[in-house]
Amino acid sequence: MSRLLTLLLLLVAVQATAQRRLELWNKNQLNVGLSSRLTLKVSEKIHYIPENGKLEVLFGEVFINDRPLEWMEYGVGFRVTKLQPITDTWTTENRLMLFADFSKTIEAFKLTFGNRFEYRNFSDLPDHFRYKQTFTFQFPALTKWGMRFYVSEESFMRLDTGNMHLARFFGGLHLYKREHFQLSLYYALQKAKLRNDWYSSDIAGLNLQLAI
Repeated sequence: MSRLLTLLLLLVAVQATAQRRLELWNKNQLNVGLSSRLTLKVSEKIHYIPENGKLEVLFGEVFINDRPLEWMEYGVGFRVTKLQPITDTWTTENRLMLFADFSKTIEAFKLTFGNRFEYRNFSDLPDHFRYKQTFTFQFPALTKWGMRFYVSEESFMRLDTGNMHLARFFGGLHLYKREHFQLSLYYALQKAKLRNDWYSSDIAGLNLQLAI
């Protein structure tokens, strides 16, 4: 365990020195089962920039998920975000989201394809619709408590311009994954397009998930 954590942190440190910005992300989520199919998911997340001691993103969101089939899940969500990506002025975003995820398990490997449509309403920026797609591949569990590696990618396309403006590539580890509790660590490379130029960031993240 200690060797895996050391290797992950070393990878982040090496990448961060290559003229890219380091970001620290933390997400905490509570899942409440409403029925055999419906789940209420409430979460909060922060993005912190160690270089300047700046909290760049803070959001809270709520989702209602329906799983009619073992391999299919869909739902609707709403998010309120406070962000200051460029200046020290906070911007508010209200986001309505519709999603549908499809998964396939082959022996102990699991592949998930996610789709999400968003309407993003800003306090002082142009509103727009956006599409997010994700692919996630989970490897077989290494321990009886659910430790397993996963890789993932996600990309975002603004529908008003038809251009992709954000992409992320993840490599992570579910340290502990059971029915009511999950703890995960990950590293991600982010590519963001601003003013026709692409900028890179390294992300070290921690996710905590509880279910009742």
